[in-house]
Amino acid sequence: MRRILVGAAVLAAACTTAPAQAHFGAWSAPAPLTAVNSPVRDGCPFESPDGRRLYIASDREGGLGGLDIWVSERAHAGASWGPPVNLGPEVNSDKDDFCPSPGRDGRFMFVSKRDGGCGLGDIYRTRFVPGHGWLTPRNLGCTVNSPAEEAGPVRALGALYFSSNRAGSYDIYASAAFGPWIGPPQPVTELNTDLDDARPFVRADGREIVFDSTRAGSRGSDIWTATRPFPWGRWSAPVNLTQVNSDGSETRPSLSPDGRTLYFGSVREGRSQDVFTSTR
Repeated sequence: MRRILVGAAVLAAACTTAPAQAHFGAWSAPAPLTAVNSPVRDGCPFESPDGRRLYIASDREGGLGGLDIWVSERAHAGASWGPPVNLGPEVNSDKDDFCPSPGRDGRFMFVSKRDGGCGLGDIYRTRFVPGHGWLTPRNLGCTVNSPAEEAGPVRALGALYFSSNRAGSYDIYASAAFGPWIGPPQPVTELNTDLDDARPFVRADGREIVFDSTRAGSRGSDIWTATRPFPWGRWSAPVNLTQVNSDGSETRPSLSPDGRTLYFGSVREGRSQDVFTSTR
């Protein structure tokens, strides 16, 4: 058995051979993803594992109320994105629904402020079943969720990462996660500060994390990144992605399955929040 170190918590996981470390160049200048943006708020971008769907949160016209989750599709990885379509009442509610997190085999997590939760914004999970549609979303429960607000869930290599302001400012947390079972969350202490550290995304090989933060060195809310040599080790000291950040606000970054495209929401240049991308 190997161990995944998540802050002070040690999470057991099945023994595998660590994938080769990826080597990438610098990030390009960010550009708005005009195919999915609208005149109002668009953010929380997250590409599906097959590269054919991009999920976002938006309060554009045609939603069910507040922020809704929308999806843009394309024929294949590298093709142009189509116009976003609302996921409908099977997933969205008349309250804010955001931070979509698609997984494999149709599995899907998101955050919702709908009635009946544990707090201000909870993590829910559902699944898309071919020939049936979306299953009824289920709350992850009040061990993972809290009376405060959770945001930015993502599963990677036997762990669920997310952020929560249960301790005051937003911190990054992780729980052991195997199948439907998710353990008690622990703060990822090497990534957290006394300011907001939120909405983490962990690369598929478990060696890179991106998140947004207002820590010292940020120009508002910036995207920061950390790495580790093995998927069960401690994270390095976070580094500001100065080449993609602006004097505005950047939030909820995520990476494409191959790790070469960065998606994030940004308020810059007098725009409402839009989805931006950068490549390496």
